[in-house]
Amino acid sequence: MATSPRPRRVAASALHGSLVLIAEGYGSAREKADREIASLEAGPSPGYVDALVSIVSARGDDAAGPHGPRAATAARLLASICLKNVAAKRWRPQRGRGEPLDEDEKARCRAWLCSGERGGALEEQDRRVAAQLQLCLRKVVKADWPRAWPEAPRGFLEAYAAGGRLARESLMMLGAVVKELARKVLPGDRRAFARASRELLPPLAALLETAASSLLQAAAGGRENDDEALEATTVLCKTASRLALAADLSTENGGAEACYGAFLRLDVLA
Repeated sequence: MATSPRPRRVAASALHGSLVLIAEGYGSAREKADREIASLEAGPSPGYVDALVSIVSARGDDAAGPHGPRAATAARLLASICLKNVAAKRWRPQRGRGEPLDEDEKARCRAWLCSGERGGALEEQDRRVAAQLQLCLRKVVKADWPRAWPEAPRGFLEAYAAGGRLARESLMMLGAVVKELARKVLPGDRRAFARASRELLPPLAALLETAASSLLQAAAGGRENDDEALEATTVLCKTASRLALAADLSTENGGAEACYGAFLRLDVLA
């Protein structure tokens, strides 16, 4: 019996052209590009995830290419949306709902999502693209944690605690990861998240206490808090709340108590 030919590997350049047509084309050319992307999204499409990551990673002069900066920006945004969609549908597909992705491609995408190197997801400055990458991260974590990606939440927490130019981006990713893990419903996943929450609460509580002290000192001195400090404290509070709810607080947990103390101190600013 004849076998189906193996699908060709997706080239980033060809995919970029299709995304530009969807963003700026019209008529039959755009419709054709839409069908091509829908087929790649359903699979099998070896190299699709790698190509999407390559397009999103290209920024500035690297992204412009022959289509110009506006088209390149639109293609990057569409690529981030496609990456989120393929993570939702094919990272761990249900039977009959898409071809599973290559494990090596998935591993490279996970590494990229937590990378602060040039071209890494944490380097993303376009807020629209960054929002899609956070949603993509949530889909990946939902499928891969704790078995294939056990270090996900702690890695982002440690990156934020280390400070530096990517601290904000690391915190946003941490918040997205914890929000998704808190939504897991299977008993085994909930037990794993409870254990992780007990481990993460103490270092997170220390960071929250520092942020709360900074806000209170500024308020006492009559200074306005900058938006970034308020944003960081808000994400820390939400993340701490989710971790505290997941942890078994019938056992002694200094992190939960410290978080609660920080909440009480911040209440005066409400």
